[in-house]
Amino acid sequence: MITPNRTSRVASVLRPGVTRSDDDCSWLSSTLDEALNRQQRLWASPQQHVRGSSAGTQCSRSLTFQAMGHRTTVPARIMRIFEVGRRLEDAVVENMRSAGILDEASPQLDAVYTDPPIVGRIDCIIKRPGTGVRLLVEIKSISDKRFDNLPPGHGFTPASGSSLMKNFRGYLAQWNVYAWAPTVNIERGLILF
Repeated sequence: MITPNRTSRVASVLRPGVTRSDDDCSWLSSTLDEALNRQQRLWASPQQHVRGSSAGTQCSRSLTFQAMGHRTTVPARIMRIFEVGRRLEDAVVENMRSAGILDEASPQLDAVYTDPPIVGRIDCIIKRPGTGVRLLVEIKSISDKRFDNLPPGHGFTPASGSSLMKNFRGYLAQWNVYAWAPTVNIERGLILF
């Protein structure tokens, strides 16, 4: 909380009777955390499909529980981070729209497979200026520490030849599930961090 740090007579008149304990802001954090935690459900309706973003999950038990509707609770701090990531994605897509490269015909295309049943939502598709080549884009926000694990920027590189395979295998699996879906079928793209 921002408070006057002066001990002048004016400060004491403007804030009579306020003690240091009145300035404690822990109540705000706990109130916001409680509101976020109330929104979480441990069980949801069973799914008839696997989410595309789960494509990199190698644990069949986790995928089975997801399909049954089980949800893992997430700490409120992490939920806030996810919300920032979603808003960052919206801002990046809007910047692409402003730049005139967003493929408006498919702003958020669904990637759908029937067997096995997989459904995912692509962040966006852009068109490269000059060539019109369509590129599938997945937007990811990561921590500063994980940025250190990213390879230097490079041109089009097969995923198998990229160091992304070591540190971000799940993101590459998700991108490939989306790119090769019968409803999409785009051979090139990028993961934007």
